Amino acid sequence: MSQNVFLIMNRCLGCEECVEACKRENGTALCFVDSYHGVPVPFRCAHCKDAPCEKVCPSEAIEIKDDIVLIDAEKCIGCRSC
Repeated sequence: MSQNVFLIMNRCLGCEECVEACKRENGTALCFVDSYHGVPVPFRCAHCKDAPCEKVCPSEAIEIKDDIVLIDAEKCIGCRSC
């Protein structure tokens, strides 16, 4: 069954519970929380066709297959370069 995550920006506390839940369900995080002028902002992976995150990943944990961005949790070092 497919599930969707709806991120309500003005309620985000920056706790990253959504990230942890995503990791538990999918084996990898498809969302992340960043900060913009000190305010936590949740983001979801946009599955870009020419994903810039793939190019900057120092551990080569990101690859694109069939227009889907895949993150290898075994290779990911959590540096947040993506």
